[in-house]
Amino acid sequence: MGGTLSRARRTKKGKRRKQELKEITSQDVTVKILLEKLQEQQQDLKFLHDILSAASSTQTEMVIQVPQNELLQLVQVLTEKVKSNTEDEFEGRIRILTEEHQVKMEEVQRKHEEEMKSVMETLQGEDAPHQGEAEEILAQFQAFRKLQRRVEESTMKRDLQVNIQAQGSPGAFWEQELESLLIVIEMKNELFREQSKRLIQMEHLMERNRSLEDRLSRVLQQNEDLLARMEKSQTLNKWLSRGRGSL
Repeated sequence: MGGTLSRARRTKKGKRRKQELKEITSQDVTVKILLEKLQEQQQDLKFLHDILSAASSTQTEMVIQVPQNELLQLVQVLTEKVKSNTEDEFEGRIRILTEEHQVKMEEVQRKHEEEMKSVMETLQGEDAPHQGEAEEILAQFQAFRKLQRRVEESTMKRDLQVNIQAQGSPGAFWEQELESLLIVIEMKNELFREQSKRLIQMEHLMERNRSLEDRLSRVLQQNEDLLARMEKSQTLNKWLSRGRGSL
């Protein structure tokens, strides 16, 4: 009766352990190795049970001579030994997997932080000189507009002088003045073309800055994903710890 009760307990415990192993397997693939190890230990228990059953069937007289409490004590000692070895190995494997996973997560986070730092330094390093250049171009453009307004005013004066010339020659002075104005206008037109080229370059630089900003945005999103993975990893570690305690 004692042997039957012991077998029933072991059978019940084996079923419960199988159910726990199935739940662990469904959570994380890495625990599969641990499950297989536990199954091997369970097979060892079954093997022990088969040996005891064979001994009870083939050597009945010897078993009868051994007191029942000693036999149960022997079975309990062997069972506790197998269970202790299983729990120790299970705990060691979980600790190793947890440490390896933590190292990998820290490495990924470090790389993301370095990339973010590089992007920020690039943005800050390129933005300062371009900002000064843009302000310089704007100032030159404003100066050109002022000069252009003066030229327009001179043209109006020229028209006025044309009307005067129709009534009489203004003299060599006004002819020299008009020639000087045409030279200034040509110079400013050349300057305007140069400024247009520089403005196009600035547009290209702005496009590059926008590209860097998009890259920074992606890095920030990846960093958020990394934090979410780390939280999930911590939750899984807690779950594994609870699973180990239940075993």
